[in-house]
Amino acid sequence: MEQDGEYMLAERMGIEFDEDFRLLQDLGWEPEDKRKSVELTMEAHDLAELLTRLRGEAEGVLDGTTCMRLQREEGERAKALYQGAKDTCEELLVRLDGKRG
Repeated sequence: MEQDGEYMLAERMGIEFDEDFRLLQDLGWEPEDKRKSVELTMEAHDLAELLTRLRGEAEGVLDGTTCMRLQREEGERAKALYQGAKDTCEELLVRLDGKRG
């Protein structure tokens, strides 16, 4: 994201990750939690925003639009990431080869 100058996207994703993680902390990590209720520590406004986002994401997955888009984007992102990794490895190997020779 930094290479593409997508700072706003990176910031938004960081905020969303923080919100998701905070909700998970409140809900707990035990697969078989026996509690009848949990205390949510998020402000009501923040929780409403989070739940609205999660609902939208779920709707996108259920109607299939998100799955296809995410698969395409992830495939493109993965290729770009691996191409960058390959290029970096090749550049470093050339430099290392020069030092050994």
